[in-house]
Amino acid sequence: MAPPPQSDIWRWPNLALWTVFFAVGLFPEYVYNTLRDVAGVLTQSALVNSVNMLLFGLSAYLAYFTWLRCREAGLSVAAAHGKATQLGILGLAAFLPIGLHQLPEYRDTFTAEGLRVMYSFAAAKFIIWLYLYSIILRFYLFSGYAVFERIPALFPSSRTMKEKASDPEPGEQPSPDQH
Repeated sequence: MAPPPQSDIWRWPNLALWTVFFAVGLFPEYVYNTLRDVAGVLTQSALVNSVNMLLFGLSAYLAYFTWLRCREAGLSVAAAHGKATQLGILGLAAFLPIGLHQLPEYRDTFTAEGLRVMYSFAAAKFIIWLYLYSIILRFYLFSGYAVFERIPALFPSSRTMKEKASDPEPGEQPSPDQH
């Protein structure tokens, strides 16, 4: 098992990088368009013409990071897959480009019902974003691997009687208490 992040000298640089990732994830469309404008890349010559690449990239990396930390915490492969999948799905919602910086302009274009729906989506996105960022903050600053152990498994296939049970070797039959 790797040392807890509290004793790691890379804790602060990692946390700073995660903060940048989450800031980009909060306003992906704005960051994408700003970087493209600053670089002088025209739409016709761009290799990637979709802000959704940021969405999928950040979500996939968050899921992979979660899977690695769950395995380092001693969780089973099924539990690690389940928790990584659910945080990856939450990452898709948290990093969704809905134009938070344009919310004041939406008042002029949407009906009252549409405006309530848009504000509800924006609030849900922000709450999910805060939850995911709090997991990263707690991992690096307070609880270490215990944060990933405490994430509830929402997928039934990832729940086991003993989440910390050792995984059977290939070709070996799992014990009955692991089902």
